[in-house]
Amino acid sequence: MKIGLEVHVALPTKSKLFCSCKTYVEEPNTSICPICMGMPGSKPKLNKEALKIGLSVARALNCKINEKIGFVRKVYFYPDLPKSYQISQLYDPVGFDGSIEIGSKRIGIRRIQLEEDPARIYREDDYTLLDFNRSGTPLLEIVTEPDIGSEEELSEFYAELRSILYYFGVEIDREMKADLNISLSKSRVEVKNVTGIKNLIDAARYEINRQSAMLERGEEPQVETRSYIPESMTTVHTREKETDEEYGYIFEPDLTF
Repeated sequence: MKIGLEVHVALPTKSKLFCSCKTYVEEPNTSICPICMGMPGSKPKLNKEALKIGLSVARALNCKINEKIGFVRKVYFYPDLPKSYQISQLYDPVGFDGSIEIGSKRIGIRRIQLEEDPARIYREDDYTLLDFNRSGTPLLEIVTEPDIGSEEELSEFYAELRSILYYFGVEIDREMKADLNISLSKSRVEVKNVTGIKNLIDAARYEINRQSAMLERGEEPQVETRSYIPESMTTVHTREKETDEEYGYIFEPDLTF
């Protein structure tokens, strides 16, 4: 069994990642500008405080630091993405090849990267509402190697990571969520946007049992993306798993270093 995590953390900065709009404004759609709304001709500018926090976390996780970092456009189409692409990192992240020790085991950190959060989606009756205040909020994504081998190791790793991030002022109970990648065979299943350690363990337990039952019946689990339902402690199919090629990554021409 192999388990890997992609942990997303909102950074405690006063302004967004690529513009001066304030973060955490309650009145919907009042903290927006041409940059975070993706208007033609707008030019992003990197938030230095977000970069400093990212570098500090990378060092705390024993990562190697890139001498030169770069950004890419991750292209996909969804209502919460005003530019129809997300500014993220892929080839030249803030840090790479790190680790966290849990007991006598080393859990590898593949990379740590900065990216912008999309807008927030609300659903009311037959309506879908969008609040773009969150669009452009700085996120730190921490991607592990698939080195976690049990629910116990998952719990220990997540608790250790939480304590490290708490030192840097991250509101871990509100601003920390993870994508869970589980493989019991050759097929990798992703469970998206799981919040909280209890939900993470419950989602992992359900998915391990579901895939184990399929393999016992002689069935191969499907490569897919699933969502966790806390009320029933189950996961449900969401969509087919995307590949890097499908995102059409290109270098971000407006952010050069």
